[in-house]
Parts: sequence; structure tokens; C-alpha cells
Amino acid sequence: WMCMPKIALLDPVMTVSMPPKLTASTGFDALIHGLEAYYHRYKMPQTDMYAITAIKRIVKFLGRAVANGEDMKAREQMLLGAMEAGFAMNTGCALIHSSGLQLTSKFGLSHGETLAIMAGPVMRFNTMACVDRMIEVAKAMGENVQGIGRLDAAYKAAEAMEKFAESLDLPIALTREKHDPSMIPKMAKTTLENDNTYGSPRIPTQEKLEGLYRQAYDDL
Repeated sequence: WMCMPKIALLDPVMTVSMPPKLTASTGFDALIHGLEAYYHRYKMPQTDMYAITAIKRIVKFLGRAVANGEDMKAREQMLLGAMEAGFAMNTGCALIHSSGLQLTSKFGLSHGETLAIMAGPVMRFNTMACVDRMIEVAKAMGENVQGIGRLDAAYKAAEAMEKFAESLDLPIALTREKHDPSMIPKMAKTTLENDNTYGSPRIPTQEKLEGLYRQAYDDL
């Protein structure tokens, strides 16, 4: 059974005790909720509105909340951004989430860490299917896309997402030493069995998905 609250109270004081690493991980998760909602197959004007404002708000305030957990303005704005991303996520999640889940089950990485690792490869894979939306994401993240071609502008979204994750001290790559690459075929198969995968604007084959996992390694 699903429990649905009648009301939710956003109290930034309740988040002050979160350590920087947890703040970064959970905040990045909220950012990916907004991102995936914005290019999701089941997007709609109502979710678009919340998705873009969530992306802008989180990019502006998450770093501040990580750097100083007692920055109440940042904590308040992050709660609002997470709420907006939650509204947008009525679409459902997509391939960054479904592929990231396997990195938690196989390697014990936190949810936010897995999203930071898979965001770049998956966003580049999806770009050809949603060029205009990726341009808007890049702009929402503060990228200057004037005077460059549409595809170059669209690919700036993935670049910006990776840079943002690095600024939060989140990992953006796997290594063979810590993360056994022989797990890739099994992770890809499980990802294809996850419903979230099919909210992605571009659906990978087993072969393509294995390739995305390999791209997530910095030494393969």
C-alpha cells in the first residue's frame, strides 16, 4: 500500500545536522530528479515549469549548503528546490537513476554518488533525442551557449553536470581497482529490466548500455 501525506512541512532547521557529504549526495539526487523530469517521455507543461526552476535553484544553492551547513538561506532554498523537483518527478525517473541503482547494489556507492557517475554518459547518450531541452538545461546551469552550434550547446549540459558534481566532491567516474568491470553485463541487464529506463528519451540496447557503463570508468 502507498501512504500519501496530506501535508508536508519544509523546515530548514531540520537539515542543518546533515554532514557535507550527505548534503551533496541528496542535493544532487534532487537535481537529477529535475533533469530527468525535464526530458522524460512523460513530461508535460506542468512538470517542465517545476523541473527548470528546480535545476536553477539547486545549482545556485547546493554548493553553499555543502560548504556551510548552517547557511539557512541555502538550506531553505534547497528544500524548495527539492520540493520543486519532486513535483516535476510526477513524470517518473529515467536512465540515470536506473543505471545508477546498480552501482549501489554492486559496489555500495551512495545514491547521489551513483547519479554523479552516470549523469555524464547518460546525458551524452540522450542528447541526440532532446537537443533543445539539453540546451535549456545547460542555460539553467549557467552555461553560455551563445554563438555556438546547437549540438555543441546541447552537450554543454553534460559537461556542466559533471563539473557541478566535482565541485561538490562527488565522484564522476569508476575505477577498475574498486569497481569490478566484469559486473557490467549483469548491471546492464538489470537496468533494462527497470521501468525507469523506459522514461528516457532514448532507450539503450544491452550493448549500448554496457558501453555507457564502460564510459563511466576513467581507466577502461
